[in-house]
Order: sequence, then structure tokens, then C-alpha cells
Amino acid sequence: MNYAGIVSLIRQTAEAILSENGGTGLFHYGQTPQHAQEGYNGPMPQIHLDPLQDSVDFGRGNTRVPITIGFLDQDTGESNASQQAAIIDRMVSISDRFMVALSEEDLFDDILATRKPIYGYGQARLTGMTVSFTISTPVALC
Repeated sequence: MNYAGIVSLIRQTAEAILSENGGTGLFHYGQTPQHAQEGYNGPMPQIHLDPLQDSVDFGRGNTRVPITIGFLDQDTGESNASQQAAIIDRMVSISDRFMVALSEEDLFDDILATRKPIYGYGQARLTGMTVSFTISTPVALC
């Protein structure tokens, strides 16, 4: 699967999960400064996908693509630890549903994900969970 195909599949999965979540929310693909701008006045929750990089193994004919995606919701400057924990719990639930849906695709069927909480991100003060994982896909060499 090529770059655009991977982004498209992730976008479709994210939008389906947001639609199950009451039909509100925002999926954004782009760089960190763009996430902050796009997310500032955007609907919640939000799913942010960072640009993809890859490592090509020309000998084996495959590409490894590390992916980082954030699942974020509105926080305030006055949130206490239990309020932030509740946001994290909601975003873990959304990220779990996203990863289960994504794992139904052959390319994503054997994923080991690393999760990391994020607090007060950007001017919108978003809190949630980032999920990082790597996929491997065949590459067309000619």
C-alpha cells in the first residue's frame, strides 16, 4: 500500500470511529503546528495523524512505516488530576476502538502499539493519548 493509501485508510477508520461517537469530532492529518491551528476551534474529540515517514528495505522489498496518531479532547487550565484521568480514559476507549477497527485490515493485523498520555497540548489545551506503532508493507520496486 502506498503513502496516500495508508493515510486514506487511517482517515476512513478515524472518521468511522468519530461517527460512532455521536458524529462529532475532527480528524486532522498534518504537522504539529497545523494540528494546533486546525484543532483550536475544531469539534471534539479530535484525532491527529502526523506525517508518515518510512524505511525501505530494498533487499526484501518492503517498507516499514512508523505511525503516530493522537486521540485528544478538550481540557482546561484548571483541570485537576481526576478530570484529566477521565479525559485520558475516554481517549483510551476511542483509541482502542480505532485500533481494533484498523486491525481488521490485513496490513494492520499484527500491531504492537505504544501509548503515551499527553496533557494540555497546544492553545486549545487538548489532553488525551498518543498511539505509536509500525506497519510493514510490500513496496513496488519498479
